[in-house]
Amino acid sequence: MSNLPVTDLKTLGLAGGVVKREMTWIDAGEKRVFDIYIKPADYYTTVTEFKNIRDGVSEDDSLAHKISEYICDENGNKVFEPDDVKRMKHSLVQTIWIEIIAANSLGKTTS
Repeated sequence: MSNLPVTDLKTLGLAGGVVKREMTWIDAGEKRVFDIYIKPADYYTTVTEFKNIRDGVSEDDSLAHKISEYICDENGNKVFEPDDVKRMKHSLVQTIWIEIIAANSLGKTTS
C-alpha cells in the first residue's frame, strides 16, 4: 500500500465529466443497444441524496430520484425527472441502475 499525499486528493478526487456507456436492454425478448450518459457521483449527488432522506422521500421514490440525477445528455444536462423514471419498465430501470453502478465503480479494486 502506498501513501497518498493529501495534496493529490485535489486532483485525483475530483469527479470528472459524464461517462458514456453502451447499454444493452432486453425488451420483450428484443435486444436493444444504445448509448447513455452518466454523471459520476459527486458532492452535488450526495447532497441531493441526503436532502431526499431529510425531506422524507419514500424508498419507492428514492431510486427514481437517484436515476434522474445520474442520467444526463452528453453535456451533463438532466434528461429525466423522477416521474419519468417511475413510468419506465422494470427491466429498463434495472439495466440503467446496473450501468450507473458500473460507471461509478470504474478504477476501484479489491484488496
